[in-house]
Amino acid sequence: MTTDLGLATAPPLKAITLMSMEVESIAGFRLSPQQENAVASADDAAVPVAACLYLCHGSLFQTDLQRALAAIVGRHEILRTVFRKQRELKLPLQVILDSDTPELTFEDLSSLSEDERKLELHLRFSAAARQASKANEAPVLTARLFRLADQAHAILLTASSLCVDAMSFQVLAQELRLELAGQSPEGDLIQYADVTEWQHDLLDATEDAAEAARKFWRDQAHTPILLPLECEVSSAARETVSLSLTTTAAPDLLVTAWHVLLHRFSGAPQIAVLMSSDGREYDEIKNAVGVFARYLPVSVDFEGKTRVDEILRTVTTLSKQGRDQQDWYKPGSAITEPGIGFEYHDLRSTGTAGQMSITTAAVRVGIEKLKLRLIATQTADGLTVDLEYDPARFSQAFIAQLGASYDLVLSQAIADPRAPLNSLCLLGTEAKAKVASLGAGPTASFPSDPIHALISAQALRTPAGPAVQSGAEVLTYAELESRSNQLARHLAEAGVKPGSLVGLCVARSAAMMVSVLAILKAGGAYVPLSADQPKARTAQQLGGIGVLVTESEFVTSLPNISGKTVLLDAPDKPWQQASDAAVETSVNPDDLAYVIYTSGSTGAPKGVGVR
Repeated sequence: MTTDLGLATAPPLKAITLMSMEVESIAGFRLSPQQENAVASADDAAVPVAACLYLCHGSLFQTDLQRALAAIVGRHEILRTVFRKQRELKLPLQVILDSDTPELTFEDLSSLSEDERKLELHLRFSAAARQASKANEAPVLTARLFRLADQAHAILLTASSLCVDAMSFQVLAQELRLELAGQSPEGDLIQYADVTEWQHDLLDATEDAAEAARKFWRDQAHTPILLPLECEVSSAARETVSLSLTTTAAPDLLVTAWHVLLHRFSGAPQIAVLMSSDGREYDEIKNAVGVFARYLPVSVDFEGKTRVDEILRTVTTLSKQGRDQQDWYKPGSAITEPGIGFEYHDLRSTGTAGQMSITTAAVRVGIEKLKLRLIATQTADGLTVDLEYDPARFSQAFIAQLGASYDLVLSQAIADPRAPLNSLCLLGTEAKAKVASLGAGPTASFPSDPIHALISAQALRTPAGPAVQSGAEVLTYAELESRSNQLARHLAEAGVKPGSLVGLCVARSAAMMVSVLAILKAGGAYVPLSADQPKARTAQQLGGIGVLVTESEFVTSLPNISGKTVLLDAPDKPWQQASDAAVETSVNPDDLAYVIYTSGSTGAPKGVGVR
């Protein structure tokens, strides 16, 4: 795409200068939208480091590398930019240093065997990628030079994720080749601070194209799905499970398989994946260094789609529309909590300048706060997949199974693009055998009382013990029993009786558990509903439901029902006046407990009753 943005001829930007009685003045530039999102997502935690590993073939001396890195840092302002915060501002400023000397260390690994060298480089790269950056300190760019053999070296570069993205490392690789060959890059150089202001101008634009793009992005807004066995807590830590795939595929098919797998694992009818885009659609910034990449939501509705190729067409269309309109997308605006992402890196090219060749072997940049991210990397050796995840939310065993299932789904999608979604196998031979073994062995007796009766019995034994925890809120067994009894009486007065279906659309909280128990105690069966799904699907699920339990924030997203609606956050809360004594209802263990609806991937969604 050839476009003149006017950046090369634009007047120089004026730095923002803030004065304070207590600290010296700071002159700096506004953060880009990507940087703002990264700082906001980090909360009180530091922004992660961006890391890249290069493999070099040819004669390379430490002094030559130091000179080349110094020239590159001098050329790109963002590589000598630190981030300083002033009390008057919520966000820090980009402060460009007049000069900065990149840090370079050397280590000789040539005495190790080839396998040992590979392992050592992998461990060094992984450790570097897990570090937090010191964005307010120089040097911005650090490098480690590893000698592997006489004509073989590795370079590990790290910088703050506020300064570089994955494509920036490709630009730096090319400039390193030229500098080490005694050459200099040609063409006009665009500085990142100039692009920053241009990006903000686009986000503030009011023309028709901008308004249409903003509507497109509003339609892509979503609430991240919850996967099986996921805990609703977050941490700044990230772990990785890696696997090498036996096949390869185009990026759109890779992310399609990811959508399909998430749909099959969660059963959610709408799957949104934050897909990384390099943000370099304009020729002027293709060779610039900075944070241009952003995660664009690709939200796929599985309603009425039954085959892989139908999902592929949808993903291809939405991802192209997203790239065309990404200038008007504010990073982080599509979700309010950590989501699920996808990245693709093609590292198969090797550049040569003079007698030196440099290949990018691995790259990791984490500017967006994601709970789960699939990183597909294509190298000359094949396709590798890294599943980076929050260990507070997921276990390593679950992520390992998710990775194995992804490999299976991708292989089946490649073999038969028209394969029905419900025909895709998610378990390999070993996993199937393990699942089958769970049904073997001695049988154990289970109490014959309904689940709510068992909880009531526990409340008598340990009334002060913690029963439900949601964030900072904790309900004891006594509190859970009392509140659920009161709400159960109110539901019974509203018409709930044994065999009744009760709609339930509430946020995941302690109040949700109170509602579930209350419905069961009144003799009803709950039908979980999602406010994010299409109203037509919700209307079908509400068929035959006489009472709906919900909260104010979801009312406008739900279709009207002919029965009664109980608002848990209503100002008066009439059920709180009811007795909290045990509710006497004739409920048997074989009575219906809840009804869950299928995704509808093979036709109309069907309700499945669970006893």
